[in-house]
Amino acid sequence: MGGVEGGEGAAGGEGRGAKSLSEVLLEVGRSAENAFYTFMGLIAPIH
Repeated sequence: MGGVEGGEGAAGGEGRGAKSLSEVLLEVGRSAENAFYTFMGLIAPIH
């Protein structure tokens, strides 16, 4: 589905070695949050 698209660039092999664990966790959390709100927007649109 569309939720994963946003995180692909950041999760790619580009800067994997340079990122700290907390940065990776922040990115994963951010993309998961975006996917969650996108999903909620689809099933329960705010009028």
